[in-house]
Amino acid sequence: MIKKVYSKIDDCDVWQIDIYCGGRRIRESGFLTKDDARDAVSAIRADFRRGTYRFPGDTRKVTVEKVGAA
Repeated sequence: MIKKVYSKIDDCDVWQIDIYCGGRRIRESGFLTKDDARDAVSAIRADFRRGTYRFPGDTRKVTVEKVGAA
């Protein structure tokens, strides 16, 4: 789904995407035009089919303890 939302950060209306790929939800916002949002959806789905898309929650996390120990 692509919809227009108000962004308090940018103080203007921006476009938001809310889609599912592989049973997982992807929600991103900040697109200035609806065409930009459509292009992003197409790119995400194409990358997912190729197996190159990394979900934001899959990124490697480093704890403060590990940083302090280094």
